[in-house]
Amino acid sequence: MTHISLGKSISLFLIDGTPDGVIACELSNWTGKGYKIPRNNLKDVSTRSELKKPGVYFLIGHNEYDKETVYRRS
Repeated sequence: MTHISLGKSISLFLIDGTPDGVIACELSNWTGKGYKIPRNNLKDVSTRSELKKPGVYFLIGHNEYDKETVYRRS
C-alpha cells in the first residue's frame, strides 16, 4: 500500500503589520489558531477578543544569551 502525503497550507496574519510583532497562524483543515506574541507586546494584546478563545499561544522573548526563545511554564 502506498502512502500519499497531502500538502497543507499555513496562513500567517501579522496583527500589527510587522513580522516581529504579534502573528496569528491558521493551518488548513484545522479549526484552531496559533499565536506568536513577543513578550513586550503581551500587555497590548491581552484585551483582544480573539485571544480570549481557546488557542495555542507562544510567548517569545530573549534569554540570558540574548537569543530569541519561547517561554514555557515549568
